[in-house]
Order: sequence, then C-alpha cells, then structure tokens
Amino acid sequence: EWALLAWIPTFLHEVGGMTTTQAATLMSVFFAAMLGGRLLGSVLSRRLNSGMLLLLALGVTLVGFPFFWLAAWLPLRVLGMVITGFGIANQYPFSIANATHVAARYADAANARLALTNGLAGLLAPFALGALADSAGVQQSYAVVAGLLVIAVIMAYVANRVAASAVSVAAS
Repeated sequence: EWALLAWIPTFLHEVGGMTTTQAATLMSVFFAAMLGGRLLGSVLSRRLNSGMLLLLALGVTLVGFPFFWLAAWLPLRVLGMVITGFGIANQYPFSIANATHVAARYADAANARLALTNGLAGLLAPFALGALADSAGVQQSYAVVAGLLVIAVIMAYVANRVAASAVSVAAS
C-alpha cells in the first residue's frame, strides 16, 4: 500500500505518459477506490470471516495490479489501478482482524507487531522502491510489489490453514 501510494503519480507520469498534473489528479481515483473498498469490506465483514476476506482483498489486488503495472493501454492501466486500490484498501484491517482471530491468545502481541510492521512499511517501502526505481526504473521496481503480493497471499493462506487446523483439533 505505502509503495503504491508514494509512487503511483510518478509511475503514471513516466510509464503511462501522463502529465504530472494528470497523474497527481488521478491519485484521487485511487483514493476513491480505496474508500469504496473499505465501505464494501465493512459490509462483507458482517457476513464473512476475516481470513476469507483477507484472501479476497489480496486476490482482488493481485488481479488488478498486473493491469496497472503492465498494461500498455492507459485506460486499462487506470482500471487496474482502481481494482488494485479497491483490493488494497482492506488488507491492513483484515490482517488485524485475522491476526487477532488466528492468535487469539496473543492478540495484544499480534496487534503490536502489525502496528510496528505497518509503520516500518510506511517508512521504508517508498524509499526502498524509490532507490530501486532510480537504478532500474519505476516500472521494473514494481516487480518487488508483485512479489510481495504473492508472498502475502501465501502467508494469508497458510495462516488460515493453521487456524482451521487449530479449530478442528480443539473441536475433537
């Protein structure tokens, strides 16, 4: 989330061919998509468990990001950005909910660690992506984001499996 927020305007300008004003203005569309994602996530959180919702949010992000990152046609790239914003909006809230569910005995520690990692990500990710963009280009640097998304999906899936195993063992 932090790497995208910091670098979308630069990416749209350098790779998408937009003016800096157009690219910065288009960030409002990303924020609107995030708002829409949070609103829908709020509704869905009353019906589905946090583990499923986290995987859904990651899946939506994983679907949208390649279009944003790799599409040559600007409208498709913008659509990918919207889908990515829609999905990324709920990753942190559902991560918190899922962590407190999966590690209920250690909810305080889980929340503290999530706050710490989110703060570190907000501090370090934009700079790390920027340093990589300086040497390889902003489009190439987004490969790191794609890799992190894949890792996040795997981690969320494994956490959900561990939680389901713990529930089934406790029930027996």
